[in-house]
Amino acid sequence: MPPGVLWPQLRTLPRFLPSMPGVAAGRPFLPAADVMRAVPLHTLSAAEQDRLIPEFVRDSGRVFRQLMLGAPIVRVPAADVSCPVLCVSAGQDRNVAPWMSRRIAARYGAQHQIHPGLPHWIVAESALPQVAPPVLAWLRAALS
Repeated sequence: MPPGVLWPQLRTLPRFLPSMPGVAAGRPFLPAADVMRAVPLHTLSAAEQDRLIPEFVRDSGRVFRQLMLGAPIVRVPAADVSCPVLCVSAGQDRNVAPWMSRRIAARYGAQHQIHPGLPHWIVAESALPQVAPPVLAWLRAALS
């Protein structure tokens, strides 16, 4: 978890403003399709976005609020982590700033894999050929 607050990048914050009252109240929320296209899915093809958007479900406003405020409940002390850690991030992530990903990796002494050109949604089918091989290689090395 982030060492402090985790909030949307400033340039995307206006797109999230309509969701903020629900997040502040801790209610589940689902950003509008145009927000999904412009923020977490922005480098994916329109066809892939069209396939993904109907599959999304509401996110926890309560957890999102806790992450944004850096609530103690979402913090994991680095000293409590005794297993290998891998931080995988997207080079074109509009949700999590690159400095935040670097900070998380550093906090936990994690190897950090950055995938240039990918949006926040690095588990998209089109991203798997780029993301999966280095993750699997890391897992094999960590488990051997």
